[in-house]
Amino acid sequence: MKSQIDFPMLANWVSMLRAEIDGAIWLSDDDNDGRFYEKCAHPSSRVVPSPGVAYQLLNHVKRKGVKGLVATISTTSKVNDNSSDDIFWPGLGDVASLLLASECCDRILEEITGSTWFKCAEKEVGSLKEQSISVSWIFEQMLRLTSLQPGLFSIENFIDWNNLKFSIPAVKANFGMEAVDHINVLQVTLLGMTLEEKLMDCDGMNAVRVLASATKMFHPRGLQASQVVSADYILGMLRVAYDFNELESDPIYWRMRRWERYNPRFPLLRKWRLLDPLQVVQDQRYWESDLKFMIQMDQNREGMSAFKMDLDNFKAVNEHLGHTNGDEAIRIYCKIVYDLFKEIGEVYRRGGDEIVALAPGLRQPAALDLAEKIRCTIEAEFLRWGNDRGLSQCPTASIGVVDIEPGCAYENVIQLMDQAQSSAKTEGKNRVILMLCKVKDIPQTLQA
Repeated sequence: MKSQIDFPMLANWVSMLRAEIDGAIWLSDDDNDGRFYEKCAHPSSRVVPSPGVAYQLLNHVKRKGVKGLVATISTTSKVNDNSSDDIFWPGLGDVASLLLASECCDRILEEITGSTWFKCAEKEVGSLKEQSISVSWIFEQMLRLTSLQPGLFSIENFIDWNNLKFSIPAVKANFGMEAVDHINVLQVTLLGMTLEEKLMDCDGMNAVRVLASATKMFHPRGLQASQVVSADYILGMLRVAYDFNELESDPIYWRMRRWERYNPRFPLLRKWRLLDPLQVVQDQRYWESDLKFMIQMDQNREGMSAFKMDLDNFKAVNEHLGHTNGDEAIRIYCKIVYDLFKEIGEVYRRGGDEIVALAPGLRQPAALDLAEKIRCTIEAEFLRWGNDRGLSQCPTASIGVVDIEPGCAYENVIQLMDQAQSSAKTEGKNRVILMLCKVKDIPQTLQA
């Protein structure tokens, strides 16, 4: 089918969209996934449904020199390209798996099927969601072991709907005794796997189909579900209820944020995070979890840098100029750091005049140069601002920087961030202190 598609014509059409779309052009390899991505896309971007051809179409358009183009695929698409920064896929394989793993899933399933049916089903088979995922995982593995194509068989036809497990007679009749033996072995293997591990190795859409069929076929203790629904209906309900803060725990979010930093002219994701009370940089609630994810998800082993800074002489601003001018000073300070950092990493206000900034992939000496640029800009800007207001001591910045080697422990990084910033303060203020976080070595300290 793909051989019959006129890719040059499609590429020309997508290229023409560049004139009318200011944000990213987002090719989605699956219609259901595309509806999810539309919910998290920036208002100036556009998701273009490209079922089955997103990867190929992306390459055709890129060869024409068009900028600001990305593609989202699932691992079931069998695209073996881990090198491209323009291609994203969920860590759990596909969007259906992301939605099944979400905290809202059980609540939505209970709402769809009715509380009584749902509770009886859980008493019969345990977690309805996990059982559906387990059945889907075993079925797909069994087909692979028997060298059969998963797409040729409907999983619903091989389930015993009395107990939501495999119908051994149906499996034996269609695939032979070898398949039954495979299932018995796979059921044992399944015992040591987490829900996420199962989802990463199967098509989440199959599990959703099992759940949808269960609303019609599964009658725990003789009860019927409140309504019979389709797989698309379940996915639609999950999309509506999904909390996008959960997306931040998946590698796809961090790949997208990295792409945005390298392509600042083409916004990709809508903003759902809270800003600090002055509405300039991100709220402090995110920085620790973000640091953990950045360290864990450093797949290219690039390392990173972490910055911790505060203003010197800020107390004098509040005492002599009042808290309104103090808030203005904080806004100026945050804006300086954000403007110098927005294409490099993430910036957070911890409260008061303390800022944390994280830069994945940035190492010394570039990290040290950036910190010194921030320090100089703050000093120059506040010298003008303070002189205009008659301040005898103008704010400056004490900045601690930690150069983080791949594989460093999160706790060690936190400790060194505190030490570096404290050293910048105690050694005279208005300076940058760099500390090196290595996996085995004793941390070293450098002064700028």
